[in-house]
Amino acid sequence: MDQTNCLTDEVQELAWALVDDQATDTQVRRLEELLLDDPEARRVYVTCMQMHADLHYLLSDKRPCLPAAVEKAIESQRTKKSAAPLPVVDLPAAINVQFPDVFA
Repeated sequence: MDQTNCLTDEVQELAWALVDDQATDTQVRRLEELLLDDPEARRVYVTCMQMHADLHYLLSDKRPCLPAAVEKAIESQRTKKSAAPLPVVDLPAAINVQFPDVFA
């Protein structure tokens, strides 16, 4: 694994721990160091935070109207604890969801 992939993995792990309120003080300090020192780390962090915000918005009560199949899948996920995947559908053009190849 090259240095960029290691950095990406570390920033993602620290960012998700922060979002989940699971980050230790040491992890927060490490994330701060990475973000201050490396533009690539900042890009990865912003991508993670944007993805978190997008998912939070799409799964909130204030989300735009989604295709019926997606609405049905989201509602079924709210009422049961299994982790069945959501169906693959074409989203309306009004919903601009972009997932950069950070995870490639």
